[in-house]
Amino acid sequence: MAAVSIPIAMGYAEVAGLPAVCGLYGSVLPVLLFAMFSTSPQFIFGVDAAPAADAGIG
Repeated sequence: MAAVSIPIAMGYAEVAGLPAVCGLYGSVLPVLLFAMFSTSPQFIFGVDAAPAADAGIG
């Protein structure tokens, strides 16, 4: 999943005018933190989820 998620997040960061490393940190760190501190056995993540929800897609 990281092989797909990381390049997309880095691309979104560059489109937003931020350094690509911001997309890297924004795609990896939140998932790791959620996995460590969540009590839920299942979770869904991805950089496409928020834009799709905002646009009413999906």
